[in-house]
Amino acid sequence: LPMPILHCIDHSDPRAAAYRAESDPALARREGLFVAEGRVVVARLIQDGRFRIDSVLLNRASLAALETVIETLPSDTPVYVASGGVVQAATIAGVAIFSSASTASGLVIDGGGRVEVLGQTLADTINAGGREEVFAAGVASGTTINSGGLQALFVNGLAESATILHGGLQVVSIGGDAVNDTVEGTVRIQDHATLFGASALAGGVVDLKGSAVLVVLNGGTEVVLSGGSDA
Repeated sequence: LPMPILHCIDHSDPRAAAYRAESDPALARREGLFVAEGRVVVARLIQDGRFRIDSVLLNRASLAALETVIETLPSDTPVYVASGGVVQAATIAGVAIFSSASTASGLVIDGGGRVEVLGQTLADTINAGGREEVFAAGVASGTTINSGGLQALFVNGLAESATILHGGLQVVSIGGDAVNDTVEGTVRIQDHATLFGASALAGGVVDLKGSAVLVVLNGGTEVVLSGGSDA
């Protein structure tokens, strides 16, 4: 089964409202819900399979402990990971969403996996068929993009010190920024996007429709397309 979607949220997120109100049994009854607490109880509830689970809220330690059980949930069951901590060394084969104030490090994004970054990620690896999308205020640092992997930056999304290996692709869309890339694969800088301080190695290609500053060609190629500029 596909991995359920992971959402990193903080206590003020509206999606956490049901959990903030868990101390009010009357409210739960009105909503037709009951709350199961504790790792053992939650694991048994999921494994039982008789009840439809509305959502699951975990901290990072519980996510690590219950990962194999969580993977058996239907893929449309929201799994909320309390932010303010760090998700570390997870392998993503489904969809993971890291909202603002959340941090992830050492993610491995495999084929069919997609990570949406609105917080911060560090030292991710994107494998063939994997995709990392960096949105407004999101920062992805030290990402390695292997052959067939894709990192896409959108308005106000930032990638720092990415390594794009042969066959890997980084696309910086309008309003996005990439800083200090090491390019052996391909980087595409779209209109009104910016690349700062990249090093294009042998076999690396920078397709430029936006702006580039301090790009060093160490055996790589820079293609300046219509509307592009390199300072």
